[in-house]
Amino acid sequence: MFTIAYFDLTQQNVLTPDPARPATTYKVRTGEVNSNGLEVQATLNPARGFDIIAAFTHNPVRVTKDNSNAQGVSLVGRRPAYIAKDYGSIWGDYTIQDGLARGFGFGAGVRAIGPTYADAANTVQNKGYTLVDLTLHYEPNHIPELERFRLQLNINNLLDRRHIVCTATTNCQWGAERSIVGSLFYRW
Repeated sequence: MFTIAYFDLTQQNVLTPDPARPATTYKVRTGEVNSNGLEVQATLNPARGFDIIAAFTHNPVRVTKDNSNAQGVSLVGRRPAYIAKDYGSIWGDYTIQDGLARGFGFGAGVRAIGPTYADAANTVQNKGYTLVDLTLHYEPNHIPELERFRLQLNINNLLDRRHIVCTATTNCQWGAERSIVGSLFYRW
């Protein structure tokens, strides 16, 4: 399966500096942000029980309407903070179909997040980063009493890659470390 989508979205009533109180941090809902981009996704099933999913999003978000701040600076034309222009991922997952290990599976994938800005004025840029994730799972579909269950273990940021995310010109922190999460799902 292959999907492609073009989007042109406008969000209105975005918070902007209050022109009636320029020397304060008060905000009013008069701004506007536009995103016109492209999203592509492909799902392949090269063998029974084996799935590959690849996706890419190009999302050039821009401020299209804004009130100037106390210094007379407008954000029109700038990208909002914390939003990457490009995202991409590829994921492979295999579930054993026959034999004693039937229902057991594993998957691995890579996520790439492009650079973002730490501030609305686009003066501080966070570097893009790439993370590797892993999953192990068991779905006993061949056992009638357990066919609605799925046991899963996810490891995000498998390689424990360190990356810095700044959320302002003076506030930076490490991105999410490796995390391991176990889950038990039940389908109703």
